[in-house]
Amino acid sequence: MHISATTTKMLRPKYLTPTENSAKHHVMRVHLQVLHWQSLTTTGFIPQEWGWHLSDGRYKPITSDIEPAQRSC
Repeated sequence: MHISATTTKMLRPKYLTPTENSAKHHVMRVHLQVLHWQSLTTTGFIPQEWGWHLSDGRYKPITSDIEPAQRSC
C-alpha cells in the first residue's frame, strides 16, 4: 500500500493483490481502520466482520477465503 500512496508513476499490476477475493478482504480491513480513526473508538465494531480473524488471542488479517489454486495443481 505504501507504494501506491507515494509514487507518481503508474502502478504496475504485479504490485496489486493477486485475486479479487484477497482485494475484497484488504479493502474491508482498510475500511475498518478508517472507521476507527473517524470515531476515535474501537467500540461497536466487530473485527471478524471486517476481514480479521482471532487466532491465539490476536487479530490476524484474512488474506483470502478461497484456495490460491486447485489442489490438483
